Amino acid sequence: TREILDMDPQMMEQGLGGAGHVPESEWPVKGHVRINPADRAKYPKALLTEDPATFVAKPVERMRVRKWGLDHTEEDIEAAGGEMAIMMSTMMAGNQFVSSCHLDPHCVRTVREEWSTRPVSPLASHSNVAHTHTHTTFARPSYIGTRTPMAQFCRVLAKRKRAQLKNPEVASTLQNSLTIKISLVGCERVWRRFRVPAATSLSVLHDQVIGPIMGWARGYHGYCFEDPKDGSAFGPQKYAGYIDMMHAPMLYGYVADDRTIPLALLVQAVGDRCFYVYDLGDQFEHELVVEKVEPRDMDRPAVELLGGETMCPPEDSNGLEEKGNRSYAEFLSKYTANRASCRAAVRQIEQTASNMRDYLTGQPLPCRPLEYDLKYRQRLLSALLQGPQIRKPGSFGLGEFDEVMRECNTCKDRLKPLKWCSACHAVSYCSPDCQKADWKSHKKPCKELRAEVAGYDSD
Repeated sequence: TREILDMDPQMMEQGLGGAGHVPESEWPVKGHVRINPADRAKYPKALLTEDPATFVAKPVERMRVRKWGLDHTEEDIEAAGGEMAIMMSTMMAGNQFVSSCHLDPHCVRTVREEWSTRPVSPLASHSNVAHTHTHTTFARPSYIGTRTPMAQFCRVLAKRKRAQLKNPEVASTLQNSLTIKISLVGCERVWRRFRVPAATSLSVLHDQVIGPIMGWARGYHGYCFEDPKDGSAFGPQKYAGYIDMMHAPMLYGYVADDRTIPLALLVQAVGDRCFYVYDLGDQFEHELVVEKVEPRDMDRPAVELLGGETMCPPEDSNGLEEKGNRSYAEFLSKYTANRASCRAAVRQIEQTASNMRDYLTGQPLPCRPLEYDLKYRQRLLSALLQGPQIRKPGSFGLGEFDEVMRECNTCKDRLKPLKWCSACHAVSYCSPDCQKADWKSHKKPCKELRAEVAGYDSD
């Protein structure tokens, strides 16, 4: 383990700034958060001085708040010794507590049971424990799951954000459909226009709407929705098995669960905007702008693709000189001026980019950068909306995909955020009204299901 972590013995014994295990209940309170004594991360000053129950973020650019309003100021950066020092200390905060363990059978079993339920770095996995030695040393995270100081603060902000669902403006918007134009920031010639119910959950919007209409691969890279009004970030908190979600804490501080959040919480009126980042490594940032708000027409398809231009960037920026939107914009300019000069890049994109294959058949797609096949994308959108939603549990790209076909047991809506029946956990509802309307028919099977589960528990 020492060789894998590349640390000297003294550093290992000191635990990167803290020797011995301190229970969470004994961590010192700074401001409104608890901080592990071993933690040497460079946090924003506001995190330690502001009250999350009353905190109001300030815009920093284009009337946009970044990172839940808790991004590092120039003063923070200077005091920490530069941006690189902040980045390194934040990365180490998740894996900086080091302990010694005697490898008798009981101890090995304890270690296995403890780590099997906790997200950890691959450097601290069971496979790295040397069973042939009497003693070993392993890395242990200072924080588990969403208990980091930033997460402690932002969870209060997230609770305040969810409470806005009761605001009259948001509640009324949930009944409407929104016509939205989505475009790549810095590469605006890549755009799509679509209509979608405002009540659509952000997780469905990512997997079954934005992915197919833009042209991204399915279930590959991580993503995040951002509200520029307060910096709130929503993404796959529980199903965070995408290969690049390890970047999320550094980029956003905290990502709230997007499964229970409707689009209406981020945008309500014409001109409102929010941001969607796909591939947290390459940072393909999209801007979503509301162009029209209208009552939902139940005689029309719930989601419609209305138009678009230009091919989606290649996954992993394959074939591009650099990473991200601006590099793709430069490629498009070069391709427009002289297609012959881009033949090698086009060939590489076709051969290596994972989004250059048909979702349904797996057949290769041609790389035609200046074209957008609207009819093909409309068919693909319709097919994905009829099928299951894809989620990726696990971490670091490991684990199998989950296919989810949940719908409201009353209105049969599959786009809205859904909640299980709290009694039987067998059926879902999109609202308390739908649950009340279904209670007369669901009451008997709900009771039977609960009795059946109780019988399993007693066995």
